[in-house]
Amino acid sequence: MRRVPALALVAGGVALGSLAPAPAHAQHVERAPPPGDVAPQLGPSGPCFDPGAGFDAPLRPPLALREDVDHSEYGTRPDGVDWAATRAVVDLPIGTLLAKLLDPRNLKAMEKTKLVIRDREHPDYLALRRVDVTVRAKALFVGFDIEWTEEWAWKVLAGTPREPRRVLANYQKVAGTGHIRHQCGSYLLQRLDEGRTDLFLYEEIDAKRRSAKDTRNMHRGILRNIREDLYQSAGADADERVELLQVTAW
Repeated sequence: MRRVPALALVAGGVALGSLAPAPAHAQHVERAPPPGDVAPQLGPSGPCFDPGAGFDAPLRPPLALREDVDHSEYGTRPDGVDWAATRAVVDLPIGTLLAKLLDPRNLKAMEKTKLVIRDREHPDYLALRRVDVTVRAKALFVGFDIEWTEEWAWKVLAGTPREPRRVLANYQKVAGTGHIRHQCGSYLLQRLDEGRTDLFLYEEIDAKRRSAKDTRNMHRGILRNIREDLYQSAGADADERVELLQVTAW
């Protein structure tokens, strides 16, 4: 997963609609007009959330915070849906971390991925968008595209967009490939102090050739991406904070 520039910062917060130019390898992010209304595809128990109804909590309660190590758990539900969750302390101000996470290029492996981002204005949300994802895959030396659409809703729960203290994003797959039968998740950011943020990541997914451990590894890669500059400058390995992860049922 390669890093790309984050959104511009304004007084410790985020200036929406101000994506910095991406380097050459990531010049396949497009913007399109806001989409029409599309009903979310049903997962095992229907849509994970309704942006029109609002929300103030992640899709599952956060794990316990362990400030010395990253705390991760993963497993498979009785209905066959795989899930993974991670809670970690990130040595970045909440505004800086939020800017990185608001840019979906920092959450995807962009080498074989194309994104079309469709923003929609909404008074209740910091950002409400559809992200069309196209991943180039190969099977038996034949290339093909896997396409789906994710809906993301970012909401400031405490503070302001310029000085956030607690920010939540819920997301879900709403259309596209049958390879992903169900997908949704949450990102919860909470300010600890001026230079540190408590970050909780959660995803549940029912997809071909995708395991709960794969999702755990995705979270691990996102954290490694975020911390890369910090650990390089300190001369430390980006994996030093990661403990062995326990497998649990949920």
